[in-house]
Amino acid sequence: MVDLDYIANRVSEETGYDIRTKSRERDSYAYSRFIYYKLCNDFKNKLGLSGMKIGKHINYDNACFIYGVRKFDEISDQKYFELQNNIYLKLKEELKEKLSGNKYYITERLLMLKKNLSELDLERQRKLVNSFNKKVMRVAKHYESV
Repeated sequence: MVDLDYIANRVSEETGYDIRTKSRERDSYAYSRFIYYKLCNDFKNKLGLSGMKIGKHINYDNACFIYGVRKFDEISDQKYFELQNNIYLKLKEELKEKLSGNKYYITERLLMLKKNLSELDLERQRKLVNSFNKKVMRVAKHYESV
């Protein structure tokens, strides 16, 4: 089930930093929290969440939530934030899959992948395509059995 614990744990796993830790280190804890805040903001209506609940869940407040979302949007297109942005995009897609259960989601994912592939080096493109093909096969098997 997708809830705040699930999102917080996945962000911590992907970034390697516990987002509940009180630290202002930008390249680690703060950017990890920005990813958490942005993901929660993207899905707050589906999950029935408020900024206060999202912030409180990791021992911060609503103002930190609002600041984190705004700061993520400001820096997400900057080169030094590329790794964090990729983690955000990966987790966003994972959450969309878990929350939607929609087989037409594949088309949306293919379009996004095609757009992003042109910006990556050849080796990274191969890895992403192989990973995506495995996911498509898993989803196809799931819908064949339904």
